[in-house]
Amino acid sequence: MRKFDQYSVLTVVCLCICGTWAYGSPEVEKSSETTTLPNRVALIEDGQDALLIRLHLIQSAQHTLDIQTFIWEDDECGHLIMNACIEAARRGVRVRFLMDHFSPGRDMDTYATLAQAHPNLEIRRYRPPANRLNTSRGYTLFHAAALFRNRNQRMHNKAVIADNHTALISGRNLSNHYFNQGSDRNYRDRDVLLRGPLVDKVNTSFDDFWKYDRSVPLMDLVDVRAYVEEGLASSWVFDLSEYSSPEYLSLFKALENPSELAEAYTARLYPVHHAEIVADAPGKNNSTGLMSLWGGGESTSMLMDVLQRADKTIYMQSTYMIMDRRSRRFFKRLTDADPELAIHVSTNSYASTGNMMTYSGAFRHRPNVLRLGFQVYEFKPEPEDLHRYVPNIDSLGLVTSSRERLRPYLSIHAKVLVVDSRLAYVGSFNFDPRSMHLNTELGILIEDERFAAELEASIQNDMAPRNSWQVGWRTFPLSKANRTAERISSRLPLHLWPIASTTTFEVDKNISPNPLAVNTNPQSRKSLGPIPDKDNWSKKRWTFRLFKSLNWLLNPLL
Repeated sequence: MRKFDQYSVLTVVCLCICGTWAYGSPEVEKSSETTTLPNRVALIEDGQDALLIRLHLIQSAQHTLDIQTFIWEDDECGHLIMNACIEAARRGVRVRFLMDHFSPGRDMDTYATLAQAHPNLEIRRYRPPANRLNTSRGYTLFHAAALFRNRNQRMHNKAVIADNHTALISGRNLSNHYFNQGSDRNYRDRDVLLRGPLVDKVNTSFDDFWKYDRSVPLMDLVDVRAYVEEGLASSWVFDLSEYSSPEYLSLFKALENPSELAEAYTARLYPVHHAEIVADAPGKNNSTGLMSLWGGGESTSMLMDVLQRADKTIYMQSTYMIMDRRSRRFFKRLTDADPELAIHVSTNSYASTGNMMTYSGAFRHRPNVLRLGFQVYEFKPEPEDLHRYVPNIDSLGLVTSSRERLRPYLSIHAKVLVVDSRLAYVGSFNFDPRSMHLNTELGILIEDERFAAELEASIQNDMAPRNSWQVGWRTFPLSKANRTAERISSRLPLHLWPIASTTTFEVDKNISPNPLAVNTNPQSRKSLGPIPDKDNWSKKRWTFRLFKSLNWLLNPLL
């Protein structure tokens, strides 16, 4: 854990963190906000805005604060959020912080310090192996092989709930990458800010996970307790000098005026026709061992039901698009029943992905997706709208020994869905086997034309030729025979067929009359090859080849 100067905090942190309740008295508002009143929502897209609303909710909480996340990192943004939670605990707020055990970085001093940071703050980890923060390499291998479900069933939910009054439902984790502060990459993601009776459902879901017998307090982890009892843990300290960039200074200035922030966010909220929380139970399903690879869950069932309601269009955006056999059969029934149904998919490209193993699985399924009639758009790492997505992009990046700044790339991390311009989903559910069968997920389903139109327009912007490449079939002599050979190879334990049948197209935005149509006009698009990278011998390319060949075995875990 980093050590910080205690005394540099006193002035600004008091201003930033010790604000008053920004949304009015919860006792007054909760008594008047009955189930007959509508739920109000706002779509949050900008990373800086997403960090600000989280800090604002934390500093505004008066009684309770609940945070649930898959990943918390001890970087600048993660540290800033955790410090705000500690300050809330010092104000008398009961803070419950639940993170999955797969959160990266397991520094013993950091977690031992957090375990005793304040009596009002309790942090739990979901499914830690052997009730330890760190395990030996041998036990890790044993755990992966012998205790398959315990190892692979993860909590992927993301939520912030302030005083059971206002909730934030999200696909974002808690680290620099999700708030426009990553030095190597940043993620494009979305949140829904929610007020109304539905917040109770979010809180109920959180309580279920908090009380789950595999959600273990830090002080109940064997190695953390031993570290604390030996007197080795540090005291929590925080240094604002780390936050000197214009973006952080602007953030702190905004937090000095919580009432103005509350007015601004309240003005963005609007009532919606109908909304539901889509939440899995802790543990996902009752399957055991390898059967959990096909066990499904509440989120899977609800989203499949939503997709079956489609009459005209489906817009899907996901970090990954990996279809198991059941998913392919489901969508085939859907498209066979309605051949006019247009399904648009926005996802990552080889160049924009943050997870090469999972992208290799998505690449292997490209032909399957195209055969279903999907229109697929893969995000560019440096889209034309990059400065709109990440306004501070030029100040980020790693500086090389030659003082050259390597600008970070942008990656899709949003998990959203729009059906017939009226039904919309925002949450943590990726369209892959892991979200369908293994990971617990949380999201909100909103039936409202205004919200759906806002989200659909945002997805369409991401799909536009200036921001994404289009995926389609390669055309060359014997290309149809090649598709057959690749299909057969993809069903074997090792997928070794070397010639891809799909390609990536750069579509000319000035010629294409409809950038979201399947464009086959050779004058308006140029093939860039199966993946838009000419370096065939790079480490990245060989990693891609390796995982692609093994994906028959890895596919259920992706």
